[in-house]
Amino acid sequence: MKRSRFSEEQIIGILKEHQAGLSATELCRKYGFSDATFYKWRFNARRRISQECAIQFVFEYTWLPRLKFNPFAILPFIGSRERCCLSFTDEH
Repeated sequence: MKRSRFSEEQIIGILKEHQAGLSATELCRKYGFSDATFYKWRFNARRRISQECAIQFVFEYTWLPRLKFNPFAILPFIGSRERCCLSFTDEH
């Protein structure tokens, strides 16, 4: 399998630039990758976010009520809801 030229942090940065208003075509020219690569990255980012949200939902609504101690003590370690509400929209 071919190794990517871009690290995961760079890909996230590129997707955030798109979310801030740059078009996909401009980003592809700026960084030197194809449109197909960009849309594949965006699809994978959306899928990863939805999987994290599903895991968090299952944990919060199935396991937390069963715990015998204060569940709010561990919530800061689970992650915030803002992370699950990230969206890479099709508006731009």
